[in-house]
Amino acid sequence: MIDGDTCLLEDGQRIRYLGINAPERDDSQFEEATRANNELVGGKEIRLEPCHPSQDKDGRFLAYVFVGETFVNEELVRRGYAHIQE
Repeated sequence: MIDGDTCLLEDGQRIRYLGINAPERDDSQFEEATRANNELVGGKEIRLEPCHPSQDKDGRFLAYVFVGETFVNEELVRRGYAHIQE
């Protein structure tokens, strides 16, 4: 896991969760958000639903992320580890 709103696929591709923002490295809840994200997706099979645009300005792939029926983007917001990005 990279942080609370990004994951790393087995092939090394970074996936940035579309529509949410989690605390950055210098924020107080960074570690908690990263742990929650890892708990939700770490080592699990995920399903990606990309939207347009499919990449951000840093070249990261943008997608909605699902593990089974769990909408990970929404779950992180629900748990208070991320907020909706405007």
